[in-house]
Amino acid sequence: MSDGKQILKNIFSLSVAEYAAKGFAMIYTIYLMRIIGPENNGIYTVAKSYISYILIFIWLGFDLVGIREVVKDRKQIHNYVSSILAIRLSIAVLGYLILIIILETLHLNDSIDYKTRLVIYVYGLLIFGNAIHIYWVFQAIERMYINAIRSVLINTLNLVGILLFVRDKDDLLIAIWIIVISTFLNSVWMLFYYVKIEGKFKFTLDFKLCRNILIQSFSVGALFLIVQLYNSISVQILSYFKGDVQTGIYGAALQVIIFGLIPSVVLQGAFFPKFSRIDTFEERNSIVSKFLLMSLIVGVAISFTLFTFSEPIVAILGKKYSSTNGILKFLSATILIQYISISFFSPLLAWKKEKLVIFANIAGLTACIIFSILLIPEYGYYGAAIAAIACEFAVLAVAAFIFYREQKTIYLTKIITVVLIGLPSFIIGHYIFEFGLNVYFSSIISIIIFFSLILAFKIVRISELKTLIGKEPVNSEPVN
Repeated sequence: MSDGKQILKNIFSLSVAEYAAKGFAMIYTIYLMRIIGPENNGIYTVAKSYISYILIFIWLGFDLVGIREVVKDRKQIHNYVSSILAIRLSIAVLGYLILIIILETLHLNDSIDYKTRLVIYVYGLLIFGNAIHIYWVFQAIERMYINAIRSVLINTLNLVGILLFVRDKDDLLIAIWIIVISTFLNSVWMLFYYVKIEGKFKFTLDFKLCRNILIQSFSVGALFLIVQLYNSISVQILSYFKGDVQTGIYGAALQVIIFGLIPSVVLQGAFFPKFSRIDTFEERNSIVSKFLLMSLIVGVAISFTLFTFSEPIVAILGKKYSSTNGILKFLSATILIQYISISFFSPLLAWKKEKLVIFANIAGLTACIIFSILLIPEYGYYGAAIAAIACEFAVLAVAAFIFYREQKTIYLTKIITVVLIGLPSFIIGHYIFEFGLNVYFSSIISIIIFFSLILAFKIVRISELKTLIGKEPVNSEPVN
């Protein structure tokens, strides 16, 4: 199968189920936020920020290392699965013990109340379900539909459980138990399915291989740790200075942003195996150009949609979250910035340039800390939103510089052109909405105008679309 067809198949497999799954996730998340209210949502947001640090060490760079090595040599799959599972389970046990020590120390200093501590303890059990997940394997062997099915199953369980059992603002713990249990069950199911398709699985521990995996993963893990720091540090500073209500309102806006980033996960999952295979300068520029264009078009569409129609989007959350509207307008800019950033990040990671990428994330973390400390005490959640924009822009600037050094281009003309085409498209949609047309029709009209202009200005050519689906030959190795 040609690379173009395989990419299209990967995108289709991931997209259909991913959007079905995230549709369920969106329903139960909105329902949960409405039921528990901003204060409890603030506690939940803080809990997620604490556990995210442990999850970073669970994830580290193991998935990327596993994918890169299994793509090159399928025979090593059992060895990598065994070693990564062993490492992750060890980290999970150690991480939970450290969490207990930290929370009990904070409790003795009256820095954290009992309710928040209990929520963090229960949500912390999520790390064990993540420790035994092996969905990276199915990405490596390009069976994307398995990951898609997993995503649908886990979110279906969450949706049914939360709709059935969460009825009151004090049911936050019940919702968290549902999420923890469904994650664990799905990870177990994937292990059984792996054994079914790959044959009998013998758990062996190769200390030399574990050491090599840890060394390779450390740079990627350090990168993800820094990313998580600048994603969560604003939340914790906001919680400290402004309390649970503002944190909950800001957390609601962040959740909308997370949904907006779903297509970026799909695109990266579809293209990453290709990035790992190619090694010539020209081939790399060719595939990254396609990746960036697709990411950019999707990023502009989502970012501009959230900015233009933030008010009706936030209205879904209920009156308690009305303040989220202004924050979402600010944070919508981070969507566009991140879609551009991943176009540089993802290829660099596939080419084992993660040590260079760390510098971009350090720049983002520095910007986040400085702006958070300066702005949050005075401006609350708006200060946190501005800090997020500054952080993502710093990351993009350094990532683009690093990519330019490697590939001698950052496709600046293409980026500017697509953004400028997006502006009139959504300005028209805004005025149509202001004149009274339904928000759904207004947004659809904006997107239709945007994509029509993309084709009209030949940003994407019909011939390129034919190449993508394999109707024209592509200069690359076939996928086994």
